[in-house]
Amino acid sequence: MSATTRKLLNLRPYNGLQKGIVIGIDVGTTFSGVSYAFLRPNEVPKVQSVMSFTDQDIGDSRVPSILIYDKDGTLKKAGAGAVSVDTIRDPDYDKWTKVEYFKMHLRPAGTHIDTHELQLCPLPPSMGITQVMGDFLRYLFDETVNFIKKHHGNGPELWEEVKGRAIFVLSHPNGWAGLPQQRMRQAAIYGGLIENSDEGRAKVQFVTEGEASALACLARGLCPESLRTGFRFVVADAGGGTLDMSSYEISGTSPLEMREITSTDCRFGGSLFVNMKARKLLQKRLQGSQYSNPEILDDIIDDAFENTTKRDFKDATKVGWLRVGDRSENNPRLGIRRGSLRLDGSELAECFEFSVNEALKSIKQQIAACGGKPMPVWLVGGFGTSPWLFKKLEDGLSPDGIAVCQPDMNLSKAVANGAVLYFLEHTVASRVARKTYGVNCHIQYSPLDPEHKRRKHLLFESLSGMSRMPGYFSTIVDKHTEVRETDHFDKEYFQEVKMGQSTIINPNLYCYDGELPAPKWYDENEESIHHVCTIRADLSKLCRPALLCSHKGKKYWKLDYEIELKFGLTELQARIKWKEDGKTKYGPAAIVYEED
Repeated sequence: MSATTRKLLNLRPYNGLQKGIVIGIDVGTTFSGVSYAFLRPNEVPKVQSVMSFTDQDIGDSRVPSILIYDKDGTLKKAGAGAVSVDTIRDPDYDKWTKVEYFKMHLRPAGTHIDTHELQLCPLPPSMGITQVMGDFLRYLFDETVNFIKKHHGNGPELWEEVKGRAIFVLSHPNGWAGLPQQRMRQAAIYGGLIENSDEGRAKVQFVTEGEASALACLARGLCPESLRTGFRFVVADAGGGTLDMSSYEISGTSPLEMREITSTDCRFGGSLFVNMKARKLLQKRLQGSQYSNPEILDDIIDDAFENTTKRDFKDATKVGWLRVGDRSENNPRLGIRRGSLRLDGSELAECFEFSVNEALKSIKQQIAACGGKPMPVWLVGGFGTSPWLFKKLEDGLSPDGIAVCQPDMNLSKAVANGAVLYFLEHTVASRVARKTYGVNCHIQYSPLDPEHKRRKHLLFESLSGMSRMPGYFSTIVDKHTEVRETDHFDKEYFQEVKMGQSTIINPNLYCYDGELPAPKWYDENEESIHHVCTIRADLSKLCRPALLCSHKGKKYWKLDYEIELKFGLTELQARIKWKEDGKTKYGPAAIVYEED
């Protein structure tokens, strides 16, 4: 289905006082891209893309997400340089380590994500994902600076003028908040994008790939001619590693505002899995031949299959051809004619089958969660350019009255462009909590409560002499709750602290992702409760003489406070608050994500 070209997301003049730049970086599993916009007071920003990278034969806005290290862990090449002919022909190439699909190492800890037999590429010895991601971010950043200096009038002077006020918006798959964001911010520090300070860390923001894609679609006019409040749509971002589905409803048109209708979905099923299935097919078809060498198979998949056969496939009834050798090569037994391997359309369709089915299941799940009424699906992402994926989604969704559309744009640039648009226009007014969040705390023991009696062996006496029962799951926000950017969720707690002891508290925030209602007790469904982060705060300001208590000759502070959380932004925010002389006071709270 073709889309209208009416531009809906109209950018407003930048209201800052100084010139600056916002850089949107999309580190994909297989390919990456960068977009940017200069910020000039009272001028409407223009979103632009880095359209060429060093070592590319032909300029392209996407670059392979690949790095090459030597045996000492020194980075030799990255991006386009990692796959250049000169690099591959280097006499030391066989001694180097090729690192790809490294983004998968960022996936959230403590959450089950089925990788469907995908073997992740090991990282270089003594290097973690933060260092590898940092190296790649440095590469993308350096290439962006070089592109600006080369392709803008007075480029070097222009960059010097704005570089100290650069803001970075990094994209990540739906639901990959928390620890992945912490690691990416640390990688930005390691890569030299920002300084290791509070001010530096504040220069990095995050956006989900689904939301960034939605903004890019709206900016390109993929919407009805007469857009009205209440219009709903699904964004299907089909990338190299993941399929990210997000559902939105237009909640305002002047200015444009939209809200998430249901929690987003992310699953491993991108184009990388098509390649993985194709490799297994070639192993079987070319077994015993010179082409069955693992390195040769990798080269065939990464080059001819990725760039031609997979990209062109659109009809399962027709024969496909895959370049495996030079034109002089003919082997009737293997089905090779003039250097190309004959593949039945049905064989190629089987390579796509898993990813197609995952995409259909995810889309249908989104629509069902939104009430089941047909909603248009906007297909974006690098894998979204596949004519076969588009056809199969149409075939699978049209019987239910669901239309599939593609924006009139370079789909591989959608996320990077959308990352910049996210900074310029906060269009999404509300999001939906993907899970139930709460803390593990203790409550007053009730001898008549059967649940308390069953856990009587856990009973302890507090400093004030009260009988307390630990292990209570105190819910702060429920799954599927619609959360606006300005909404905050509060819960009252108290802490008894001996005089002279530390007043720093470290409550742990947990999430529950089970299908049943959130449990009241931590031990009821431990396999579905996962640690999210630690909220660290200092309550020393609460230690006032009026709050000093005594029990059995021991003095202690009884400190009443509230934990306030904000879930409406793309990053979790927290602070504590308390009452002092009838007035509400606030204090900072740090969010700490534990490394694996």
